[in-house]
Amino acid sequence: MQLIRALLIAAATVAALTGISIFFGSRKQEKQAAKYFLIAALGSALWTIAIFCALDMPNASAEFVHFIITCVIAGVTISDIGLLAYFGHGYKGGRLLTLLFTIGGTLLVGLLAYDSSLFYSSYDLSQGYVRLFVDHNWHFYALIIYFVLISITFSSYLVRRIEETKNTGLKTGLKIFCIGLTICGILSLLFNLIFLTSLPNLIWIGPIANVISITSFYYSVAKYHTLDVSSKWMKAMAGVILIGVAVMIYLLAFYLVSNVALKG
Repeated sequence: MQLIRALLIAAATVAALTGISIFFGSRKQEKQAAKYFLIAALGSALWTIAIFCALDMPNASAEFVHFIITCVIAGVTISDIGLLAYFGHGYKGGRLLTLLFTIGGTLLVGLLAYDSSLFYSSYDLSQGYVRLFVDHNWHFYALIIYFVLISITFSSYLVRRIEETKNTGLKTGLKIFCIGLTICGILSLLFNLIFLTSLPNLIWIGPIANVISITSFYYSVAKYHTLDVSSKWMKAMAGVILIGVAVMIYLLAFYLVSNVALKG
């Protein structure tokens, strides 16, 4: 599990530094879009760090467990709101929908922070990581509906932007980012919410998969200029992503080889 936690630290670092690089390196006319991407990246980093903590807390107090679970949900919510604002801010109704989803997400996270029993009835730390016994009540299903709806909403804005873009290169770049987001979104929904109770030891898959969307975003910016970022900051971001991804591939390969050797 220590290798997985190292992977999560690398993933959180890549997410946060990529967002910061995009924000400070973007041109003046792109600063608003870069701000929204920064929010999404920092939300992703919070989510990843919270999962990092959840995988090693054998003697944690009930209050700390509650805090970490709240941070997991809050991180994903912030990231999705940032993506909605990033894709929808240039369209009519985009800002209103962002505001409505921000209010809805704040209420759901706030209710969880106030009363943990709305989401889970108990938990188990006997194996070192948090295993939740989730109550499949209205709050649980409200979270699923919320994340599905906000994902569909920002995805629809992305698809709309792809359809309206005349530039072939820019269209290709947006499609690449769309593929990365789709992979990350599906894996996150499965392993961080739907299978949270049955496969608690695999909650790290969602945050790790997020590096796919970040890498696809960088590639779309670097090759197809989906966002206007100065070359100096692009080089800095390239270094962060290349080092981070290389470390993650090495650790993941070592983890898989170790597991195969142990089973053998």
